[in-house]
Amino acid sequence: MGPLRIGGRVFAGPGPFIMGIVNVTPDSFSDGGRFLEADAAVAQVRQLLQLRGIGHQTAWLFVTELFAWRQFRNRREVGGITGMVGTPYRSGLLKHEHGISKAGNKRIRSMAIQIAWGWLIHQPQSALTQWYTRRFARGGPVARKIGIVAVARRLVINLWRYLDAGVIPDGALFKDPALATNGGAGE
Repeated sequence: MGPLRIGGRVFAGPGPFIMGIVNVTPDSFSDGGRFLEADAAVAQVRQLLQLRGIGHQTAWLFVTELFAWRQFRNRREVGGITGMVGTPYRSGLLKHEHGISKAGNKRIRSMAIQIAWGWLIHQPQSALTQWYTRRFARGGPVARKIGIVAVARRLVINLWRYLDAGVIPDGALFKDPALATNGGAGE
């Protein structure tokens, strides 16, 4: 077998050759390289680290796996990529839920649920914590489990809004109290 010729390049050698295809069309998951700037990702990590209850590992995971290289149009896309959205079943007169889809990124989903528990502890005055307390805190273990997934989904959406539009989650506390006065702008 002779050398392999592809696109003007010649690949010679004992083989086998490992090849891959990178899809950069607008309908693919790729962004065509628009959101790969390292400085922007570091800035997003720093912005997340300003919030109480968000640590380094979480900030880096959320930014590298979710926020730095994807552009979301709405909260449904954010919820969908995490896999924390409902899966309704409707057939004739039957209508019920099958639970969450779990179709998204498993690492993001598991980290979001862990951070949601931390959010309840470190952000007790936030609107999200108060909503959980009113709706699920007095329920049994199953109700609290369902509630924490809802908090995790809402928290990821709130963090996306915070990074994308600068909207601070209602009632959220910053690690540095001076940041609360200037909307988390830093200086």
